[in-house]
Amino acid sequence: MLATGLGCLPQGASADRGVHQRLSTQGGPVHLWCPSRGAPAETVVFVHGHELNADEVYAQHQLGEQFESSGRAALFVVPEAPIDAAEPVKWSSLEALLATVDAAAGVRAPRSVIVVGHSGAYRTIARWLSSPLATRVVLLDAAYGDLVEFDDWLSRPEARLHVLSALTEPRAQAFIAALGEEQRARVRHEVTGLGHWELISGGVTLSRVIAEQPLATERGRSSARRSPSGPR
Repeated sequence: MLATGLGCLPQGASADRGVHQRLSTQGGPVHLWCPSRGAPAETVVFVHGHELNADEVYAQHQLGEQFESSGRAALFVVPEAPIDAAEPVKWSSLEALLATVDAAAGVRAPRSVIVVGHSGAYRTIARWLSSPLATRVVLLDAAYGDLVEFDDWLSRPEARLHVLSALTEPRAQAFIAALGEEQRARVRHEVTGLGHWELISGGVTLSRVIAEQPLATERGRSSARRSPSGPR
């Protein structure tokens, strides 16, 4: 059964494995993908980095197909974001983005949210960390800036951060080393041998890290299983 039969993205274009919809909004295009495996219980928001806009990164890196292969029963959301350091953040509020999806797509985006960002996406994600919805964040070679917002955010008991480093390994290591013990216990750090762009273009890593994120109801158990010595 396709997701349209479950009320997900009723105005989208159906494919064998899911439904795609492109929204035109005041914040730029927003791409949505809903898998055909069932009604989504979560929302995964992917924020692109610099150089490519949302239309380009969604098409060139086949983001819908990569998300589908993760097996996550979630609504996948790819909003517009800055393509260079001079461009302002398009979506300063995670709640505003989801409310726009609700209004324009004809479906309520689940408020159990995973945020994934590549490279310059850290600028947008930093704006979202004050939201109670922002509890699970993945940074794909995106440990740029001074990351002070992430430091404060990791003081929240429910916060979980997964960092994959390529070009940003030294900065990520320094950031994590400066955290307190409790904050470090909420971080998973993974150094990859892949290149900066391969993290989202290779067809494997993005799907894997999305699949690996614990369910919202499993955060406590996941934390208990994680080594108290901090990131690995």
